[in-house]
Amino acid sequence: MSRTSEGTTAFVDTADPQFAELCRLYAQHAPAVALGPGDPADAAAALADAARTHRRLASHREPGESIVDIDGPATNGTAVVDVIGDDMPFLVPSVLAAVGRAGPRVRQVIHVMVVVRRTADGELVEVLPTVDPGKRPADALV
Repeated sequence: MSRTSEGTTAFVDTADPQFAELCRLYAQHAPAVALGPGDPADAAAALADAARTHRRLASHREPGESIVDIDGPATNGTAVVDVIGDDMPFLVPSVLAAVGRAGPRVRQVIHVMVVVRRTADGELVEVLPTVDPGKRPADALV
């Protein structure tokens, strides 16, 4: 287990096992180097915050729809860009290029592909953490 996945459980509501599984996926797919050299507890908190935000944003999404949420800039000049959509080739490089054209420097990228089950009208029913995203269409959470 990486330092990130071990620390993530401290920031997870264990009363919500589906969210705990989502946080484990984030820890599994976000290498510690991508989260910076700081305190492992800070990295775990950042992953839990990203998972919480992405789950909220993905709670209703129709096939083919993309959701983009920009939070910031904060007083320190940083902003957070969250993208939820169907996984597709070159998604992350395209997002990074768009942000780069706007001017800011990207300091951190968390990209998780998650297979989910939705109702016919796009409501999120459950996250399927044990299903391989290579075998079923996945939501990309960036």
